[in-house]
Amino acid sequence: MTYRLYAANNPMTLDQFRESQAQIIKALEQRKPDQKITLLGVDGAKGTALPRMYRARRLTVTPDGVSEYQVNGLLFGTRASASLISSARDEKISNANYAKFAAAAMLVLAPKTR
Repeated sequence: MTYRLYAANNPMTLDQFRESQAQIIKALEQRKPDQKITLLGVDGAKGTALPRMYRARRLTVTPDGVSEYQVNGLLFGTRASASLISSARDEKISNANYAKFAAAAMLVLAPKTR
């Protein structure tokens, strides 16, 4: 699991996130043309209200047949934004690790309640 924190108030939309994922896949495949990357799905909140989350799921298969599942997400809160990436050879493990970390991260990024 890796993460990176960013400033708050990122206006990215779900459509922009979806397009960025297509560009990321293209760049990764250009770096290693012998691997195959499949976008399994993109989901998230519509609009730009806070807090919101976007998530993309990918499958990378290397030339020797090794599969790796990745969940790449962006989390937006009023105090900050974050990107998260979870990778594992098993799709359920990758999704579960991402979900646990995303829940904890949103507690930090979301506004404090009174």
